[in-house]
Amino acid sequence: MDDRIVRDAGAGRRSQAVEVLVTLVCACAGPRPGGGPERQYSLAERSIRQPLDHGVPTGPQLDQQVHVLVPDGCSPSAPVFFILGGEVDATPERLAQTWRAYGRPRDVIFVQAEHRGYGQSVSADEDQTVPSYVRIDQTLADDHRVAQVLRREFSGPWMVAG
Repeated sequence: MDDRIVRDAGAGRRSQAVEVLVTLVCACAGPRPGGGPERQYSLAERSIRQPLDHGVPTGPQLDQQVHVLVPDGCSPSAPVFFILGGEVDATPERLAQTWRAYGRPRDVIFVQAEHRGYGQSVSADEDQTVPSYVRIDQTLADDHRVAQVLRREFSGPWMVAG
């Protein structure tokens, strides 16, 4: 009988240890979909009108998609990390993922500008297979204009990558 009591007490300790371990694993795994803490930032999607040819600013135009992630409590004069769009559809989710990959900085504003000719930043031309307006000089002019427009709102130092 004493042997049985000792075994039952050991089982109880193991059960408590497993319960504590499961609780710790769940807490460290982060929020589950539909639960957990709320977002720690605001994310805005903007559209900036760009000429297809910056040498002819009154000609045909396209709307360039730009996303801005501002951590809660971050000042508009905080540093801005400007990510030039790659050859992909730039989405708010992609920008939030980048922010998390950089350690969720609370004092840096993240800006992502979609590359012309990709995602939503396309001209009205029917044939987009090889758009002639996708040129490095035009893309750099787009990015310069995005920075000019957003610097009115975000006055901190700007860093660029992409």
